[in-house]
Amino acid sequence: MNLMLMLISVAAMVRSAPTETKNTVINVEGPDGGHVQTGEPGKAVAGYFTLRDENGVRG
Repeated sequence: MNLMLMLISVAAMVRSAPTETKNTVINVEGPDGGHVQTGEPGKAVAGYFTLRDENGVRG
Protein backbone atom coordinates (compact mmCIF):
# COMPACT_ATOMS: atom_id res chain seq x y z
CA MET A 1 0.00 0.00 0.00
CA ASN A 2 2.73 2.49 0.97
CA LEU A 3 4.83 1.52 -2.04
CA MET A 4 1.85 2.09 -4.35
CA LEU A 5 1.22 5.51 -2.79
CA MET A 6 4.88 6.45 -3.23
CA LEU A 7 4.84 5.37 -6.89
CA ILE A 8 1.70 7.40 -7.58
CA SER A 9 3.24 10.43 -5.85
CA VAL A 10 6.47 10.16 -7.84
CA ALA A 11 4.53 9.78 -11.09
CA ALA A 12 2.49 12.89 -10.27
CA MET A 13 5.65 14.89 -9.53
CA VAL A 14 7.27 13.83 -12.78
CA ARG A 15 4.19 14.75 -14.81
CA SER A 16 3.89 18.17 -13.15
CA ALA A 17 7.57 19.08 -13.50
CA PRO A 18 8.23 21.96 -15.90
CA THR A 19 9.44 20.91 -19.31
CA GLU A 20 12.30 22.61 -21.07
CA THR A 21 11.12 24.73 -23.97
CA LYS A 22 13.75 26.16 -26.25
CA ASN A 23 11.59 28.01 -28.73
CA THR A 24 7.96 28.93 -28.29
CA VAL A 25 5.85 30.54 -31.00
CA ILE A 26 2.85 32.70 -30.14
CA ASN A 27 0.64 33.60 -33.08
CA VAL A 28 -2.42 35.75 -32.39
CA GLU A 29 -4.75 36.83 -35.19
CA GLY A 30 -7.56 39.27 -34.54
CA PRO A 31 -9.99 41.27 -36.66
CA ASP A 32 -7.75 44.37 -36.57
CA GLY A 33 -4.33 42.71 -36.93
CA GLY A 34 -2.05 40.10 -35.47
CA HIS A 35 1.06 39.42 -33.43
CA VAL A 36 3.76 36.77 -33.85
CA GLN A 37 6.37 36.21 -31.15
CA THR A 38 9.13 33.60 -30.93
CA GLY A 39 11.72 32.87 -28.28
CA GLU A 40 12.30 31.22 -24.94
CA PRO A 41 9.76 32.24 -22.29
CA GLY A 42 11.27 34.53 -19.66
CA LYS A 43 14.10 35.65 -21.94
CA ALA A 44 14.44 38.03 -24.86
CA VAL A 45 12.02 37.30 -27.68
CA ALA A 46 11.55 38.52 -31.23
CA GLY A 47 8.26 39.34 -32.86
CA TYR A 48 6.21 41.69 -34.95
CA PHE A 49 2.75 43.25 -35.12
CA THR A 50 0.52 43.70 -38.12
CA LEU A 51 -2.60 45.80 -38.37
CA ARG A 52 -5.43 46.49 -40.75
CA ASP A 53 -6.73 49.93 -41.57
CA GLU A 54 -10.39 50.85 -41.87
CA ASN A 55 -10.44 49.42 -45.43
CA GLY A 56 -9.16 46.02 -44.26
CA VAL A 57 -5.72 46.52 -45.83
CA ARG A 58 -2.94 44.89 -43.84
CA GLY A 59 -0.03 47.20 -43.10
